[in-house]
Amino acid sequence: MTDLYRRKSVLSVEADRLKAVGSRSGAHAVYAEAAELDQQLAQALRAQGDPDFYINAFSAASCWLEAEQHSAAAAALRQLAAAELPEAVRAEVERTLDMVCTKREPACAVRFLSRLPETAICSIPGSGNG
Repeated sequence: MTDLYRRKSVLSVEADRLKAVGSRSGAHAVYAEAAELDQQLAQALRAQGDPDFYINAFSAASCWLEAEQHSAAAAALRQLAAAELPEAVRAEVERTLDMVCTKREPACAVRFLSRLPETAICSIPGSGNG
C-alpha cells in the first residue's frame, strides 16, 4: 500500500502543478487518476478494518471534483455516506454531496476534512488548495 500512497501523492502534486500552469485538461486527467488510487486505498483500508478509510474515500471525491467529474464524485460520496462514519464527517459528506448534486460550486472536500477534530493531524500531500 505504501506504493499506492506514494503514487497518489506524486499524482496530486503533478495535477496541482498542471492546474497552476493552466493545463486544465492535463490536470483533470491526472486528478482522475489520483481519484482512482484514493478509491483503491480507501477500499483496502476499509477491508483491513481501518476506521480512518474515509479520509482516502473523501480525498477521492475531492479529486473527482477537481477533475470536474461530478457524477463520479457523487457516486464516491454516496458510497461513503452509506458507511459507518463519525457524525461530523457524515455531515460534511452529506453537505458536499448536496452541493455536487445541486451543481453548486463545491469547495475542496479535503479542506472540509482538515477542519474536523477527527482528522486534524491528517495531512493529504499535494491537495493544493485544500
